[in-house]
Amino acid sequence: MNHYNALFKLGIATWLSKSMQESQFYNKIEELLEECWKWVENHEVSADVLYSLLDDGTDFGGAFIYMQVDEPKYESEWNCIFEAGASIASLAYKLEGKKYIPALLEEIDSAQQEEFYSEQLENILGSKIQHLDDFKNYLLDDKEKNKEKILKKLSDILD
Repeated sequence: MNHYNALFKLGIATWLSKSMQESQFYNKIEELLEECWKWVENHEVSADVLYSLLDDGTDFGGAFIYMQVDEPKYESEWNCIFEAGASIASLAYKLEGKKYIPALLEEIDSAQQEEFYSEQLENILGSKIQHLDDFKNYLLDDKEKNKEKILKKLSDILD
């Protein structure tokens, strides 16, 4: 997983999260995304903390559980949000030089997973998906990107 791809997914997930304000797990979505942004901005959060927000090791918590019990109408959004969190956690493990990576993260960045992610985005965005090339170019070109700039760019493109 490269930083650019993870940032792309995190931006999309954060933009998508606003459509999930009625979800019973909205506060958990916001917590996961905020912790991911903290890691992106200054590596303030450990890989293990990020992973615990995805899977807390119980059958009761973590995004992996929440996405399975939330309303079906949010399925594609949850898949994109989970993918973003998993991408950032994978980067954090790599940067920390950890010898292990949790099994749930092993398939992140595989060709099959990328295809699934693209399908989920298409389910959500429909024909607007073609505009994401503008967002990709923005991420490549803008050297001073931050959460606010990224979300503004996505809103300009997709809203």
